[in-house]
Amino acid sequence: MKLDRVTCYAVEIPAKDGSYAMSRDRVLRSFPSTVVQVTAEDGTSGFGEACTLGANYLDGFPGSARATIRELAPFVLQCDPLEPNVLADGMDSLVIGHLPGKAAIDIAMWDLRGKLLRIKVQPDGTYTIPAGNLFAPGTAKTRPEIYAMGLRNPSRLAIDPETDIPYSAWVGPDAGSPSVTDGPSTYENAAQIDRAGNYGWLANATMMTAEAVARVAIDAMRKGKRNVLPGLPNKLAAWGVRLVPRRLASWLAGRVLGKPRPAELPARGAA
Repeated sequence: MKLDRVTCYAVEIPAKDGSYAMSRDRVLRSFPSTVVQVTAEDGTSGFGEACTLGANYLDGFPGSARATIRELAPFVLQCDPLEPNVLADGMDSLVIGHLPGKAAIDIAMWDLRGKLLRIKVQPDGTYTIPAGNLFAPGTAKTRPEIYAMGLRNPSRLAIDPETDIPYSAWVGPDAGSPSVTDGPSTYENAAQIDRAGNYGWLANATMMTAEAVARVAIDAMRKGKRNVLPGLPNKLAAWGVRLVPRRLASWLAGRVLGKPRPAELPARGAA
């Protein structure tokens, strides 16, 4: 597989209720996001995104992310998408730091290769496509060879010699508890890929509001995982918070931090 082009999009994601308030009187009316599309010569594409909460929250900001992508694009086009370590090491050797731009490229490359193909190789080296794959021939912006997609950095892949059913394992989401909408609970994925489909994370599992992130930290501290935040004061807080009823702790956090206003995300593929 060879890459044909790298495309960068600037996307403004409007804030729900008109604004998103942060500390030090910082307010965002929209979330300036950067979307990267890497396209292979066969037309297959992968997408990645970096959203840095404006220019005054992190050392990486929209302009620097896009400049990093522009700087690295010539090198990325020379990379083999199936050699992720070469890509990562090369980006680090060319540009020090600037992780948001690198992350968007890395995500796009994983999305490009996170697919399982199902073909039948012929004696002359060509191949045919069996019926039952994910996309019918001729479907726009797809490849009929794709059997399964959404495989995030598979660490294992095996095929049952008796049934021909493939099995794979990859990094799973970090849901607080098993959920139909949010996915499994803190477990890695181990999938029996017995039919064509998208085995990627559910949308709810890939996006967490500030309130949800805080809840994860509070729950961890309540369970005695004091290494969530280092330092003696935080260790004492981790012990003390277990004495506070959960609803009271949530109420106090809301009074101190204010109610977060999550972004209204566009529909998948709208970028």
